[in-house]
Amino acid sequence: MYCSFFLVLFIFISCNNKKNPGMNLGQDQTRPTINALSPVDGQTYSNGQRINFAVELNDDRGLKSYRIKVEFDQKRNESSIHGTPWYYSESFTTKGRKVAESRIINVPSNALAGPYRLVVYCTDEQDNQADSVDSEINLYNTNDLVPPQFGANSLPNNSTHSVSLGLNNSFVIKDTISDNDYLTTIMWEGTNDVTGQYLEFTPGYIDLLTLGQTNLYYFERTLFFQAVGTYTFHLWARDATNNTGTKTLKFVVTP
Repeated sequence: MYCSFFLVLFIFISCNNKKNPGMNLGQDQTRPTINALSPVDGQTYSNGQRINFAVELNDDRGLKSYRIKVEFDQKRNESSIHGTPWYYSESFTTKGRKVAESRIINVPSNALAGPYRLVVYCTDEQDNQADSVDSEINLYNTNDLVPPQFGANSLPNNSTHSVSLGLNNSFVIKDTISDNDYLTTIMWEGTNDVTGQYLEFTPGYIDLLTLGQTNLYYFERTLFFQAVGTYTFHLWARDATNNTGTKTLKFVVTP
């Protein structure tokens, strides 16, 4: 009687596995592995250039497909952008346990300059999916060779001010901003020539493009000094193509 019971149970399990192969005890649950070869992290490209993509894919049973995605990295961008970032996503079929794949990705000539993330997704025959560690790539606008230019400051160079008062300083910066470039970073670095006190400011700004201007930005910052002396400030601004403009100012601070 017991033999008959186990024989029936064995036949039932065998038939059920044939009807539902995904439920068998040997189901593949191992994800593929991805070894991204090119581009390397931090690589730079210009608009209209080609990206030579290369990757090694591995799976213990069999590969099915992979996808390449390139998207703008807003987290690394320190300012607002003007224009629509480039976005690329394409899927490809593949086969085997270990394969080397290569593709040419054409960067559009009007692609927005700035930082991008490249990620690879891979799926095996049982639909287990893996994704690669992000590669950071940077796009530059080769037509923009002009660095940002600083206009006149509201506080004259070598002007004298009291240590007890906060000073509201503002200036306009001009850059050749276009649909595929933008101003990305502004920084003040100041040092007291007597005490060595170091000050650093990242100014707030108003985007004049929304006010009908085409290539001007307005920056404003209130400065507070904690000690008397002469402060030397270095202002610098960088656009997405890595052109950098600088300006030096001195403020004399009295008791």
